[in-house]
Amino acid sequence: MAAETPCSVLYNDIRSFGGLKHLEIARMLINGNSYAGSALLDKCSTNRSYLTRYIVHREPDQCAPGIYNDFTVSTLNLAAAIGNKLGGGERAYQELSDHYSGPAA
Repeated sequence: MAAETPCSVLYNDIRSFGGLKHLEIARMLINGNSYAGSALLDKCSTNRSYLTRYIVHREPDQCAPGIYNDFTVSTLNLAAAIGNKLGGGERAYQELSDHYSGPAA
């Protein structure tokens, strides 16, 4: 099993709390038009082994900031997707707020 990294903690928390799959999360966070080495990330992110090894379990210093989508846009997209999985409405967004302002933060 791969070592726990800050990235894997984030992905696993969003998966367990928000009900999103790693691929769904990666598509919101990662700019598919950027490259990891010579590989286009949009193509690589659909490969489960690559996604797990090089995206989910990656150490923060191994990522070029340019591979990520705009932080504000990604945050809003993730919040909307998690809110939908939690049933939508005010209660879902309150759960989201409580979760990420508590120990999960």
